[in-house]
Amino acid sequence: MNNFLISLIGVGFFAIPCLILAISFGDTWKEKLFGSAVICVIWLTFAVGCAFGHDINAEKWNGGYCKCGTHWELKGVSQYRSSHTKYYACPNCYTEIEINN
Repeated sequence: MNNFLISLIGVGFFAIPCLILAISFGDTWKEKLFGSAVICVIWLTFAVGCAFGHDINAEKWNGGYCKCGTHWELKGVSQYRSSHTKYYACPNCYTEIEINN
């Protein structure tokens, strides 16, 4: 829930100016209402997607421990533009995970 609120606020910085534009450029109240509804649906969809992606990484990371109880070991890091991916492996059961930032 906390991740969702952070995502909602973060995405809101981009959605609120779009919402203001939708309201100010609508000629009738129906156009203003429809434009506002579309912006709000896109805003909420993107916020839920951001929060869901963060929850998946937290579930994989599991506080730094593998399911067998061993600490994850960092095996590699890759970067593509602003996205960072860290690769971890368990030395006990050889499970591997990817954590995207």
